Amino acid sequence: SYLPNAKFAGLNPAKNYRVKRIRDWGDPKTLQIKPPAWWEDELVISGDLLVNIGLAMPVLCPANAFLISCEQVG
Repeated sequence: SYLPNAKFAGLNPAKNYRVKRIRDWGDPKTLQIKPPAWWEDELVISGDLLVNIGLAMPVLCPANAFLISCEQVG
């Protein structure tokens, strides 16, 4: 099945953002063998990319969720 990228409306396209998964409540269960590349480590990425293209999302098992932090850098 196809899961569209998550886009982040409201970010400044001209700025860069540190994106990371918040792990305060543990790891959600996924249905994938390998989650998206950004899943394990934080990354710095342009607001333009986050707003217009977005990030690939993992396929989660039912009743699972996670939060993403986008902090402006520079």
